[in-house]
Amino acid sequence: MKIKLFSLPMGGSVTLFSMLFLVLIGHWYGPSAGITTGVRRARAVRFFRKKKGGLIAGYIAGVTGRFLFAFLSDWMFFGSYGADYGMSGPAYSLAYNGSCLFVEAALTLIVILLPSVRKALEQIKKKAWESSLEA
Repeated sequence: MKIKLFSLPMGGSVTLFSMLFLVLIGHWYGPSAGITTGVRRARAVRFFRKKKGGLIAGYIAGVTGRFLFAFLSDWMFFGSYGADYGMSGPAYSLAYNGSCLFVEAALTLIVILLPSVRKALEQIKKKAWESSLEA
């Protein structure tokens, strides 16, 4: 389920936290689970797990990967719509995808950085690992 915050003038919308839970799977369970999840929906993996601030770095990497693929595909397939806005294909794709993804990313990072949220995510991570070891 996506929580749509608002629509944008060129189409698309800003959704709240649509990539967060996908990134958490990779962050908690490792690259194999992250890549499997990433191939299924996003492009987020757990390569930053052992680093301080790894969740933030992993989230930024995931959003950047999603942006790059969206930018390229929109440029190739929808770039001609940029003329309607007086833009080239790359500029249109940059404006369209950047306005959607980077607003969402900024909002998600603000929430992730809240101390209570960070603590809760760490507790969930610990419980997830404990339950996976028992299985």
